[in-house]
Amino acid sequence: MKETFLAKLQEIGVVQNLARPISLPQIPQENVWYIVVENTQFGPFNEDALKLIVKNSLIKPETLVCRSGMHCWEPAISIPEVNKMFLLATL
Repeated sequence: MKETFLAKLQEIGVVQNLARPISLPQIPQENVWYIVVENTQFGPFNEDALKLIVKNSLIKPETLVCRSGMHCWEPAISIPEVNKMFLLATL
């Protein structure tokens, strides 16, 4: 299932082809997001990438999310910035 999720991330342009090594631009520390899908951690994602993930319904409101500076993983819907992404995705 991990491969399926990675394929979906590639489809929406969040990650590049994983068959070859890539160098990712540095993401400012305050904007680094991580998610857990089926017991596997993914990230780092910047805010724009996380918006695409939410918009394409690749995570659910109960998906665990963490950002630099947070002390623990929390459901996405309990984090105001991410909850707003879910609300905007329904418009």
